[in-house]
Amino acid sequence: MSLISPVQTFFEELHRAGLEGVVLGRHYDSRVEAELRLASLAPFARSGLLLVSGGSTFFEHFLRQKREEPDPLDAYTRRLVASLVEPLRREGIRVAVRHPFWNEADPLPFQRIARAAGLAPSLLGLDLHPRFGPWVAYRALLLDLSLEESEVSNFEPCLGCAAPCIEVCPVGAVSRAGWDAKRCFDHRVDEGGCAEGCHSRLACPVGAEHRYAPPVLRYFQASALACSPKSKNPNGAA
Repeated sequence: MSLISPVQTFFEELHRAGLEGVVLGRHYDSRVEAELRLASLAPFARSGLLLVSGGSTFFEHFLRQKREEPDPLDAYTRRLVASLVEPLRREGIRVAVRHPFWNEADPLPFQRIARAAGLAPSLLGLDLHPRFGPWVAYRALLLDLSLEESEVSNFEPCLGCAAPCIEVCPVGAVSRAGWDAKRCFDHRVDEGGCAEGCHSRLACPVGAEHRYAPPVLRYFQASALACSPKSKNPNGAA
């Protein structure tokens, strides 16, 4: 059987799941340090695929299927990616999967990988995707799909931007110097601010049409607070 059909199906299923793939190849290799080049990540790799969730679709699927389990989003992501790559493996395509989660055995610096792939840093502490803007998250890295590489560009949207993200932050946690995480979290924990979403992220003009839906915004604002030591009671419950 031709390998074209399962690869096409794989990308169709990615799209339905709310995932996009940034293909990594020789241009990526030329922009990244040796230990993060494809052959260092997997000796058999001919190319790689940085999987990102763009917009609300992925997270809306997750919220509908969420289980009561430790790290539910990470667990959901692992199950989903495993189900997506299984047909490729059945066709004899070797696939190595890596995730950007804190509990990975050998975590990779996904932001450095993404920067070499052409994504841009922002004032918000988030990377910007050319289409999705700040409404994107890294989910997985796949290796050994022989694919045409995504275009690598010098995408720097913040340089010429009026930076509405700075003006709308209620506590001045965003500036040209970057994101003040402590000031942001203190405001959210001590005053209950921004529970409906980050004002600065919502003000970013890049990829504005892909903003997360309100239930997704509320879920992730609450989840981020649960990770803050200040928000936990003596028993460790959020």
